[in-house]
Amino acid sequence: MRILEGSIFYALYKKLLVFYRNSFLSKVVSGIVCAYRHSLLGRCIKASAERESSADHSVFVRVIKKIFVKLDKTAVHFSSAFCRWKKSSLLFAAADGIIRMSTEKFFALVFPVFGAGYIIGRIIQNRLMKRDIILFCLSVIAAVLFTADREKIRLYVKNSLVYKLYLLVLG
Repeated sequence: MRILEGSIFYALYKKLLVFYRNSFLSKVVSGIVCAYRHSLLGRCIKASAERESSADHSVFVRVIKKIFVKLDKTAVHFSSAFCRWKKSSLLFAAADGIIRMSTEKFFALVFPVFGAGYIIGRIIQNRLMKRDIILFCLSVIAAVLFTADREKIRLYVKNSLVYKLYLLVLG
């Protein structure tokens, strides 16, 4: 919710909420709610909602619960077996290595490297298209943004004219 606090939509929502609380419509709605709460229909609905369900004593519901308990135990056994298989699997070891490498800053450069190989292959096949070049440029831009220092980018954005105008509009 903290992300939304600075947005225009959240500020508009707060203003509308204040206007609604002070409006004639909110007084009418609260009067209707108060009258409904003390009416015969409101008391009947409240009494039927608070009673114990008859499905708790049903044979069908008990059978379904037993089936789900069996399925749950089977899933737990399969999960423990899966954990043992995962430790000896080459595929999971490779995925774990990729996850560890993804924490490195230069991992973002993998996509432009593969993109360059794709572009070279398309040139050799004489099938290079504009979309290939655009996607390669986007992957290079994304890699540069991911490898850049986030504090420097944050400082650059805070000192930019667009950000200052944004603060002026919201403030």
